[in-house]
This record gives sequence, C-alpha cells and structure tokens, in this order.
Amino acid sequence: MHNHVLPGIDDGSPDIESSMELIGTMVDAGYKRIVATPHIYKEFYPNSRDTVSEAFDTIAEKVKEKHPQLSFSFAAEYFLDEHFESLLDQKALMPFRDNHVLIEQGFFAPYKKLKEVIFNIQTKGYVPVLAHPERYPYYYAKPEKLQELQENGVLLQLNLLAFANRYGKEGRQQAEWLLSRGLVSYLGTDAHRMEHLQLLSQLKVSSKMLPQIEACTW
Repeated sequence: MHNHVLPGIDDGSPDIESSMELIGTMVDAGYKRIVATPHIYKEFYPNSRDTVSEAFDTIAEKVKEKHPQLSFSFAAEYFLDEHFESLLDQKALMPFRDNHVLIEQGFFAPYKKLKEVIFNIQTKGYVPVLAHPERYPYYYAKPEKLQELQENGVLLQLNLLAFANRYGKEGRQQAEWLLSRGLVSYLGTDAHRMEHLQLLSQLKVSSKMLPQIEACTW
C-alpha cells in the first residue's frame, strides 16, 4: 500500500516495462495485493486522479493477464501542502481501504499546520496514514511525538527498507522503536525501482519483532 510502480508519473517506475518487472518481483516475493501510491506533490509531481488513473490503465490489463491472482489498485501519497488542503476541502482524495489516506511531510521540518490538517482529515471522514515516520530526522530525538500522533488517530506506516539500513542507523532505530511499541499499523515497500526490492531480500529483523510485523499484515 505504498509503492511507486505506476509508469512515468513520479520518481518511481519510468515506463511500462519497469512497472511490470517491479510488480512481477513483488508477486514472486509473495505479495497478493498491491496498491500503487504515486506522489501527489504540486511543486514536483502535480498528479491528479486523471493522470494517476491513466497511468494505472496502461498496465492494469497486463497485470491482470500475467498475475490473475493479484489484487491491483491505486491510491496516492499526498505531500502536505496547500494543494493537499484544497483537495481535502473538496473531499477529492484518492484513499485506499475506502477512507485511508497516505500522507507525507517534508524531511527538514514537520508541516506547520500538522495538527490542524490531521483534525480536518478526520472530520472529513478519512483516516490519516503517515508514511515512513522513521525517515523524518526531526523526530529522532523526540519519538514520543510520533506516539502522540498515533494516540490521536494517525496510523503509522513504516518502510521495510528501514530494516535494510536504507535510511541509516537512526532510521532503523526509529523503526524498531515504533514497531516494538506496537505503534505501527502498516508496513510498505516504498519501492521506486528494482534496487529497493533487491535490498528487501536482504533485510534482517530480530525474531522478537515478528509478532509486531505479523500484526501489520493486511
């Protein structure tokens, strides 16, 4: 429920061939459901429902033919900004699981209106899901801030790549801290390219973490 396998619309898969390779590798790894979540970030990736659905349609039939057992759909990963707030006001978001909305912040500072936006997401009937909380350096010294978000109804989604040391020692420590405390609702690949899936085949986690990991299965 967090990957960038749709072709040519963000910094993920550049073309149909790459998309099919990514999806095939995930199926071979045991995935039974894939929800593509391309970036919607007006400054860099000004996608819309039209551009996302168009990209999805270019591969949907091919995916169905090659992997008939796979559940394949799309949503989006929204960068928190004024454009997102405008879409939220219109209730024009692309959720997964009916009303779960994947959101992300910048990596230098939390969104200045984070609490207000989360409240608005919830009052509109959506469930906010914060992508990769282990990647935000401003929470490394204050992990309790993430716990506070979780206690206020924000679901947390870890990237499995954290356990392959993709985000460094602090990113892995943050991921382990969150997972060990049962604060994580979703695990995602956040795969943009084959390199990421190859890293996932090498990841190692403590056996003590397995119950928490299994609890995140959807």
